[in-house]
Formats: sequence, structure tokens, C-alpha cells
Amino acid sequence: MTDSNWNNGKSWFNKSFALLVLGLWIAFWLLMYIAANGSYLYGITSAGHSAAKSSLNQRSQVWQTWTVSSVFLNNFEQSILLVIPILGLILFLVVMNNTGQFIGLLAAATGTAPWFYILELVLASNGVGILEIGAYALLAAEATYVLYLWITHQDPLSRIKTHSWKSFLLYVVLLVVAAWLEVNL
Repeated sequence: MTDSNWNNGKSWFNKSFALLVLGLWIAFWLLMYIAANGSYLYGITSAGHSAAKSSLNQRSQVWQTWTVSSVFLNNFEQSILLVIPILGLILFLVVMNNTGQFIGLLAAATGTAPWFYILELVLASNGVGILEIGAYALLAAEATYVLYLWITHQDPLSRIKTHSWKSFLLYVVLLVVAAWLEVNL
């Protein structure tokens, strides 16, 4: 990739798009951490503690029966609305917030700091968290970038016809690989 292609708004993974993917990737992790920390600090009651312990037990049982296809389909179902500019992102932020709150409750129920769970997802989960959040950020960035092109009158249809399928295909591949890693490693 030459320097002019990297900066060219007409290429698929140009500088603006790459920065958007990175920014959304970081924002998703931050939102999950903030929600986990808030849930950990303020959301745990004796009833919440019991519910978190119960959820932890159920999660362990469910994970034993998960297949690559069931993990993929769950993640796909939770994130496919990201193809809808703005609305899909807003709905997905609710999913990320709920995930963070669940992590915070699990952290409180097990006596572990929520940042440890988040760090484990980033570093110690065989790349699953990095790939999943990367897939979500990629799809959200594609929809946001197309919207940006539309707002700035820069031919979003050309982007959709020539490049959006690449982002969608990479999104699916990342989710499949993450599902395989989650189930098999």
C-alpha cells in the first residue's frame, strides 16, 4: 500500500477509516470497563450478589454446551444492527453497557476487581476479546464512515458497492475465528 493509497479516501482501509476503527475499538473497551466498574461499586446488593453467583454457575454450564456456530450466531445476533448508521451503534452501546454491568456483578460476586476481568478479555482470552471487539468496531466504523460520506456528499454508494462488503466479510471472519478460539482453546 503506497502512501497515497493510505491517505486516499477512495481506498478501503484508508487513514480516516483505520482511525475510526481504532477509536471505536477503544471506546467499546472503555464503555465496558466503566459499566463494569459502576456495577461493581454501586450495583451489588445481597440480591444482586445471589443473582451474580447464579449467573456465574449458569454461564459455566452453558459454556460446556456451546459450539462454534452457537457462539458465532450469538455474537452476530448481538452486533448485526451495527450496519445501521447511528441507530445500530446506539443499540449496540446498550449491549456493551449490559456486558460491562454483568462483568461488574461477576467481579463483585467473586471478589475480583472488574479491571482484572476486562484485562483478561484483552490479554489472556486467546485473543477472543480483541477479535470480537475488533469485529464490532469494524462494522460500526463501516456504517459510520458511509454516513460520513453521505453527510459530506462524497459518494457513499461508491463505498458501499466497492468496499463495504470487504468490511462485512472481515467482520464475519473475525467473529468465526473468535468463536472457534472461545470454544476450542
